[in-house]
Amino acid sequence: MLGWLKRDEGNYLGTYYAIYVGEQWEDHQVNWEWFYVNVEKKEILWMDMVNLDYYTLDKWRETDDYQSRMESLSIEAQYTSLNEEPLLKLSLEEKQITKLQIGHQNEYVETPYSGSLIPQKLVSRLEEVLYAYCQFGNGRSDRPYQKLLTEYGGGSYGMEEEEIRETFGENPPDQAFSFVLSGGTKMYLKCYFLEKGGAECYLESRRGEEWFYKGDFMTTFERGEVICYEGSYYYVGLELAREGDADKRENGIRIFCLDEQPEWENNLLIRYLLGDYVRVPFFTGREEMDDGIADYIQNLDASTVLEKDMDSCGNAEEVVEILEKEDDTRISRYYRADMLNTGTPLYVKKITTWNHVYNWPYLRTEFYLYDESGEEFILLDGWAEEKSYSGGLRREALWCENIGGRVYTFQLFRLEDYIYIFEVLLLEGEEKTILQREVWVPQREMRIEERNLQAPVW
Repeated sequence: MLGWLKRDEGNYLGTYYAIYVGEQWEDHQVNWEWFYVNVEKKEILWMDMVNLDYYTLDKWRETDDYQSRMESLSIEAQYTSLNEEPLLKLSLEEKQITKLQIGHQNEYVETPYSGSLIPQKLVSRLEEVLYAYCQFGNGRSDRPYQKLLTEYGGGSYGMEEEEIRETFGENPPDQAFSFVLSGGTKMYLKCYFLEKGGAECYLESRRGEEWFYKGDFMTTFERGEVICYEGSYYYVGLELAREGDADKRENGIRIFCLDEQPEWENNLLIRYLLGDYVRVPFFTGREEMDDGIADYIQNLDASTVLEKDMDSCGNAEEVVEILEKEDDTRISRYYRADMLNTGTPLYVKKITTWNHVYNWPYLRTEFYLYDESGEEFILLDGWAEEKSYSGGLRREALWCENIGGRVYTFQLFRLEDYIYIFEVLLLEGEEKTILQREVWVPQREMRIEERNLQAPVW
């Protein structure tokens, strides 16, 4: 139903669609509410049927009528209605997620190597392996690396534990290799693992029962493999960041030359580095947003958000407060926010945990209503962390901001290979509006460095 609205004073408000809320019976109807939406769909008015006046939704929520209705709603009623639909669930189908993953992979670009330490073709092969390792499942699979080792004899030069003990006697190394140089000299590489990571490596030759020291070097990775390329031998290993250092990880492959006089600086490191994040919008729920929230979204820095602690990311003091409630011998911590813009806050319990399948941290969340009369939290189990996300997709951050009198909800999900989905929501009661959805993609580059190890301290 379309018509003009006017007040008693005679001034016209414009053209609006009427929306009736109530019960329709055969012989009568019961009016609950009348709402009016202007033809541009940018404004909603509520009608005061007693005074025959019109209020914006914000003004309506300030009225005694609205407040009394909110107070009359029991915790049980809110619990039932909220549990019916987990409004924070990321509504993407598996094929959409797969398309995002494939569509935002970094294109492989070879970095030229101008040095003479390692043959150019071998350097190019190592770059391809590192790229494939990092692109496939966030480094979860070392199949590209294992393929390289197989291609160049990795595994065929390693010595078994019993052979290591028989060969070296006292103080046997943790790992050892044997191979024969082109001139016929048999060489042994001994690796002793260090407590803080890496290894001390010694190259020796043997003639009868006599050992001859050839050189030594130190690695920053613990366990590597000896490979052979065009008659020369090299010691190679994956150099990875520490656990929990996922957002700015600098994965790499390091290779040492194993000639008769190896030196600690005689090595080359190829790294695949994350650069700045590029934000790629792929869904906007409203053509126009209020200036406040639009500016906030535009000014968000992806790298800054990713570097924040997941438990406290973005929780502004005026929006989210911490409630400490003693529970037996432990203290549970909850973040409070009027996420639904109804005046009834939700309490969010955040737990940072580790995903051992995909090898990264993620955020577990639980949502509660607080019953002041019973002084207890009521779990919204329908809002529990979604378990069925595909492709390793997990929520990593959740926060709220009060902007212009409305509470907006922000959440960040991780895709494969450091790609994220960022979502901005406006929750109003049981309605959800997706204001913005973006893919955050890191720029990446291959970098080759020679002799960048510090001199070992013995």
